[in-house]
Amino acid sequence: MSIEFLKTTFEKVSYLQNLLIAHATGKPADQNEYEQLRNELLNNSEIVSFLPSWLKLHRNLESLWGFIQPKFKTYAERRAFLSQEFTPALDLLEFGSTTSKMTISTSKKSDIPNFIARNKRKVGGLNNQVQQG
Repeated sequence: MSIEFLKTTFEKVSYLQNLLIAHATGKPADQNEYEQLRNELLNNSEIVSFLPSWLKLHRNLESLWGFIQPKFKTYAERRAFLSQEFTPALDLLEFGSTTSKMTISTSKKSDIPNFIARNKRKVGGLNNQVQQG
């Protein structure tokens, strides 16, 4: 499948995250798409320092599987980990800075922006446990 429809860096990082979540949870993921996105993003000087450091080490999906499978036993843990790892890059691209590095210098609660922390949501649940059982 071609990934030419991905126009922005945000779309590419988001697609890569979803591709990795699919692979880490037993769903199909395209090796060529992974390699192409990985290479393009690791060569993007504006975003590379916000990408997960382990992305540099795993040149293919098989190598990534050897990293993530023993580290996180459940699909929910893998989804949460990958979401957390890509949040800094996605926040930078979406908001212009990362929420983890942002400081808010205001005393008025109404002035605080409403950011959604993608890695703070509950992932999985009873259905996920049943599916993995």
